Amino acid sequence: MKPTPLSILVAACLLLLAFPVLGGTGAQGGQDGPKGLQEQDRATLIARRDAKRKAPFLKTATWYTDYDAARDAAREGDRLILAYFTRSFSPSPPCEALEKEIFTTESFVESTKDVVLYCHITSRVAGEPYAELPKDLGARAFPFVIALDEEGRPLAKIEARVDRGSILSLIGEEMAGYTALRAQAAAGDKAAKAKFLMRRIELGHLAAEEIQAELTTADYLSEEQAGTIRSGLASLKLMEIVLRTKDGDVENARKTVEAILAMKNAGSIPTGEMAFFFWQVILGHADQTADVALFTEALTKIKEMPGQNPDWMKRMETRQRALEFLKSRKKKDK
Repeated sequence: MKPTPLSILVAACLLLLAFPVLGGTGAQGGQDGPKGLQEQDRATLIARRDAKRKAPFLKTATWYTDYDAARDAAREGDRLILAYFTRSFSPSPPCEALEKEIFTTESFVESTKDVVLYCHITSRVAGEPYAELPKDLGARAFPFVIALDEEGRPLAKIEARVDRGSILSLIGEEMAGYTALRAQAAAGDKAAKAKFLMRRIELGHLAAEEIQAELTTADYLSEEQAGTIRSGLASLKLMEIVLRTKDGDVENARKTVEAILAMKNAGSIPTGEMAFFFWQVILGHADQTADVALFTEALTKIKEMPGQNPDWMKRMETRQRALEFLKSRKKKDK
């Protein structure tokens, strides 16, 4: 089964839910130190943060350490943000090497003249604004470098080692490519508009309602492109429903089932990774309500999916026959 842009997004969302909190040990970040964070008093953490804010690299180019100010500057100049995440609560040799050997060079300053530079310092000072931003963006270790749009939405991040080559590639390829495509789309190029819409969907920048609205008016999409988007739109709608679901909340669970049934009745059926979950919820509802026809439909859809557990399928088929028997008994009783 060929994955759609939205099915890729759904899988990415599921992975984001599992991201760990940034802690002491990372691929490049080292350890928090022998004393441990519990023994570091507020005054020490503040002093370390303030010292980091005076690092030479922050004066070599125009760096923002205020996230809101960085986004305002990006909006005003219609520019993207190159965000760098470091820490001050304990030493990080990889971060220090990056700051001294790359961020202070003329080549780096020249390559970033058209982007907004933002430095986030994780200080562990209580009450620090945007303390959870690294985790929210998927950082697992320091240093962490990611490209953001003017609203702070992720565009691309460095997955491998953060070094001169990976940083210049992020700027010169990912960020420059996105900027060029956006400009072409804004100029009215239909092919670029279609590609840019697909890119924004893949990045998760649009909610289901926004995508639906775009489909209604997008005369620049080919039938194949529109079909690809529609096939994945149901998966995104389902993901939005799932993310609103609260464990243990009976009323919330009931509303979730109702929303999924409404999707089915409207013909909005997910494909790919989310299809099994969709039909499994319907299967459970059909079982509880003894709806044989709905149970059979859901079970049939699940059977068509590859890789199902044979033992589980046999149990479901047994349950289907039990429901059919129950329904026949009710007819006789009447």
